[in-house]
Amino acid sequence: MTPALGTAAVSHVLGVQGQLWTEHIDSDARVEAMALPRAAALAEIAWTAADRRDWPSFAGRLPAMQARYQALGLHPDGPGVPPPPSPRRVSQQLDPCTDATSLNLEGRAPPARRRHPSIW
Repeated sequence: MTPALGTAAVSHVLGVQGQLWTEHIDSDARVEAMALPRAAALAEIAWTAADRRDWPSFAGRLPAMQARYQALGLHPDGPGVPPPPSPRRVSQQLDPCTDATSLNLEGRAPPARRRHPSIW
């Protein structure tokens, strides 16, 4: 908890929650890659008392968690792991209502930027 929250508000906090906004994530593989490391970080925050949180300890345990994910056939994102290839994006094929020129846009999805979680 952040000290700015205040002691009165802390009693109303029921737990933790993690979001993964997917409007710019272009495939299920990318969702999986991004969600799994965050799930480990979320668990660390939820189950470790604030005075015992230790980033070097967590970072040292993360490779074992990544190995567990991979043993289960999952593909987590992580340092040195290239992101899954982006699928081709193509605009919808629309039936034009006039004889005017229509435009069809295609392109690669933008590459995801890597960020380290700020969990402390």
